[in-house]
Amino acid sequence: MALVELDESNFAETIRDNKGLAVVEFWAPWCRLCKAIAPTLDKEVAKLEAQAEYANVTFYKVNFKENQRLAFRERVAALPTLHFYGPFASRRINRFTVKPTTVAKQLRKELDRYCGASGHLALLQSLSSKPAPLSPLTRFSLLTGFLTAVMNVDEYMGGSTTTAKEMVQAISTDERRLGELEDLFNWVDANGDGYIEADELAAVAAAVGTFEDGPESGAPSESFFAGLLEHAQQIASKGSKRGSGAPMALDFEAFLRIMTSKAVAEYKVPETELELAFVALDVDGDGEISKAEFLAAMESVRASLSSSGVWSFTEQDMEDAFAAADRDHTGTIDYEEFVSVMSDMTVAKIVPK
Repeated sequence: MALVELDESNFAETIRDNKGLAVVEFWAPWCRLCKAIAPTLDKEVAKLEAQAEYANVTFYKVNFKENQRLAFRERVAALPTLHFYGPFASRRINRFTVKPTTVAKQLRKELDRYCGASGHLALLQSLSSKPAPLSPLTRFSLLTGFLTAVMNVDEYMGGSTTTAKEMVQAISTDERRLGELEDLFNWVDANGDGYIEADELAAVAAAVGTFEDGPESGAPSESFFAGLLEHAQQIASKGSKRGSGAPMALDFEAFLRIMTSKAVAEYKVPETELELAFVALDVDGDGEISKAEFLAAMESVRASLSSSGVWSFTEQDMEDAFAAADRDHTGTIDYEEFVSVMSDMTVAKIVPK
């Protein structure tokens, strides 16, 4: 049995309407490994579809060559790769590359993290009535990424390649990502004046715990954050100001350019943003995020930033987000789990095989 083909025209709707777990193979006609795994993958899919414990799993495939913009938007890391999408908000919750000798075993192993005795797919389905059960975790990662982008704006805004231009085009048409960035900007812009100012950037740093272990002199002054914003605005908008004599601050257009450039730059270094967010959450540095660490970080975000509007979340939202990420039900989130559930936060390089 062959996997059902999807393309740019029906991908989003198909994944959005799926109520269980959607498994999508990204492949290309020039990919030797894709050709090599095809018979084994098709045979394994046929076996899985005949077993009751995988009844809530559907299987698809996307031709990278014919749908490059879609593949870029989905942060395809290499070929052949399999993406898992959960039953909420078209979120990717897992991805991994496969080889001919291990594809059947690996696919079944990864599916068993969600199906059958694990019960994790059932948990995700129970949360599907919420528009975005992982939103507290997503927001924390976005905040970490934004602060990193402002502090490294020269690196992210420099250079341009053909691939980078293709990525910019893909990201610029990714409505979900653009919506998230617009919401992020509006959330950080606490006074609603259309600019992110020094005190608002300082609140982001406090929310994610940056500079807590800084120099003995204490946390950076407001002028430090003002300097970061001034430089970021100049780099992203060639020195435009919001008014004569007004202090420099980051407007939405410059913010969007910086965040898009960051995503393009990280096309060559996958998971960079996730590493920073994971470290920020793993306070004791033991390689796992405990529930206590997670909840404390979410409370820090709520205490440091406005919790009004679409970016508000409750204690139950935080509990649900932790449960959704803890797919092995161990009471902690290790880096593999974190990367899997947050994998659509990264952009990785496509490597021809």
